[in-house]
Amino acid sequence: MGDGITLASESLQRPDWRRGLEIFASRSLSLISALILGVVVCVASFMLLTFPAIAGYYYAVRQSKREEYFIDLPNISRTTTLVLEGVGRYFVQSYVLGLMGLLTAAILYIAPVLPWAIGGEGWMYASLGLMILWLPSFFLAGAVVFHGYPYLIATNDGVGALRYAFSTSRARPLLALARGFMLLYPIPGWIIHFLMAISYSMIASWAVAATADTDEAERAVPEEARFILRGVGLGLLLAAAMVGACYLLVGLWETPGFIAWLVLCFVVVLAARPWLARR
Repeated sequence: MGDGITLASESLQRPDWRRGLEIFASRSLSLISALILGVVVCVASFMLLTFPAIAGYYYAVRQSKREEYFIDLPNISRTTTLVLEGVGRYFVQSYVLGLMGLLTAAILYIAPVLPWAIGGEGWMYASLGLMILWLPSFFLAGAVVFHGYPYLIATNDGVGALRYAFSTSRARPLLALARGFMLLYPIPGWIIHFLMAISYSMIASWAVAATADTDEAERAVPEEARFILRGVGLGLLLAAAMVGACYLLVGLWETPGFIAWLVLCFVVVLAARPWLARR
């Protein structure tokens, strides 16, 4: 256990998400196929295996050793098999972490909908007021998925992983909120397929960065694997926020809500023009 904690402190303190994105760009097929398998496991089990499936994915990425940074078609089956191996390896401790962290986030996430669903339109404004609970829900989801699970893979300690997730995310709470927003924001229908392209890549890239071995710190990424786009994180988050705002406004006020969304988009574009000019 001591070695695991030392490894976690060395390799998880400052994961380089941009470096993970560069590596992901060179071998995205294997990483995404493994992530899709994890999602299928969650859905096929009626979400009962969600907690170990997340752990299984992080384990698969770590065990894949990034495959020397090439597009690894022959390794897709191996990486996906590792997901199932990770599910079994971290089954119990993933539930310890998930029940304390992600289940709490899910309860906070669903709570604002209940008054409206049970009491009807008369409780609509009570539901709108309770949406403040989405903030701690997003924070918990972002902290546990992006910090707690990598620590769990290094130590197999569910309680310690939850403590590590809190202590790490408190230093940058807005970042944890943004990550949780990308994971939980209620976007139904065809729009979710657009957001999956964003969130899947984000999760896969972070898994690469957060599970890197300590001896990989000095290993150079080949030039052809470079995938650097300035402001990509902010741009993707803003796009997701605007799509979510469209759904919320149209759901509340239909055509007037859509017009209000167009006005909001126009205001955002005007506000962003000085920043874009400086770039």
